[in-house]
Amino acid sequence: MKMSIIVSLEILKTNSLSPNEFIYLYTLFHNLELPTYPIDLIKLQKQQFIKITKDVIYPRMYNIKTLFTNEIEEIVKPVTTNNIKKDELEKAWDDLVKIYPHKYQGRYLHQPGSAKGKLKIALQSSPLEEILLGATNENLARQAAENKNLFFDAPKGLATWLHQKHWMNFLDYEVEIVKSNIKRV
Repeated sequence: MKMSIIVSLEILKTNSLSPNEFIYLYTLFHNLELPTYPIDLIKLQKQQFIKITKDVIYPRMYNIKTLFTNEIEEIVKPVTTNNIKKDELEKAWDDLVKIYPHKYQGRYLHQPGSAKGKLKIALQSSPLEEILLGATNENLARQAAENKNLFFDAPKGLATWLHQKHWMNFLDYEVEIVKSNIKRV
């Protein structure tokens, strides 16, 4: 089967991708047969397009999707630290603190001094809605794992979670919460 793909040079330049890497992400996004030529998967993982595990390569669909939209504005987010006002940062902090766990096994997870600075930096590259969605999905995934008695990593400190952009790992998650009918006696 022959297929033609139109590749925007501006998208390649903006995202530091080669044409081969773009086509690889395109085929991954559209569930097509993956190309056989070599691809620098480590580079794509560093750019948050894929996640490599021991056995599987997972596409980060939210990030890949931005490559295939017609709107360049969605790909390049022109937010800078200077654009975030103090009251907007406080509101964003309040919204995030409502969602993210406060304490885990006796360990406090919120460090307002460092975490607020990390939130300000995180808002440069991602909108608040995206960060809140990731936090919500992570909480739902943790709750679902606990309901099924499955292991789930302990939550990170909020500053670490923001600095390492962990919300991006949970943007594409769809979690079904199933309550156990087991009664304790």
